[in-house]
Amino acid sequence: MVQSEVALETYYSYWAGPMPAAEITWMVVILIISAFALWQARTFARKFM
Repeated sequence: MVQSEVALETYYSYWAGPMPAAEITWMVVILIISAFALWQARTFARKFM
């Protein structure tokens, strides 16, 4: 169990390093991508209306 704890700690420190608020940043990125995908779907569907 110690090895997996060390692996998780290394994983979290890897992602927390480059970005200041990594626990929030990934949620913001997902929201931006989903908003862009919805906009693309709306413009695509508008072609057929």
